[in-house]
Amino acid sequence: MRVPTENAIRIGSLDDADAASWCAMGTYLVPYGGFLAANLQAGETVLVSGATGYFGNAAVAVALAMGARSVIAPGRNEKVLEDLARRFGPRLRPVELSGTEADDRERMKEASPSPIDCVLDILPPSVDPRTVRAAVMTVRRYGRVVLMGGVGMSGGPGLELPYPWIMRNCVTIHGRVDVPT
Repeated sequence: MRVPTENAIRIGSLDDADAASWCAMGTYLVPYGGFLAANLQAGETVLVSGATGYFGNAAVAVALAMGARSVIAPGRNEKVLEDLARRFGPRLRPVELSGTEADDRERMKEASPSPIDCVLDILPPSVDPRTVRAAVMTVRRYGRVVLMGGVGMSGGPGLELPYPWIMRNCVTIHGRVDVPT
């Protein structure tokens, strides 16, 4: 790994049993960068689009560690959603997606105990853009969205968001890549 020397800090020797935990740190730093871009504050409600995936699981943990009031976790994998709910308790609100954009958007909003302040999308390029759009459009007026996934990057359709909705709701959208390209 190449990093500026002022960002490299010796952590000392590691016990072999702890090595895997330290290696996992990089996975958590990806969504952390997204939440920093969104200026996530303690007490806010977050939606992690892609919560059942590798980076999505990390994003849930990071959001809660940063003090999120609750995390809305949409996904299609019922077993993973149940596991997330078991591991993270009542601050995690799982939402099983149906695949219908309007229905999914309403399910995510209904699952939230308060308006959604921040949406982090970390879905892979193969996902249908309607799934991402459903999540993005749950954010409250003056809310923030961070796009870290990859919709459209594999040659499929891109994410089409309604300009009037963004403008009238004063939504801030950040694109963020914290992984090598």
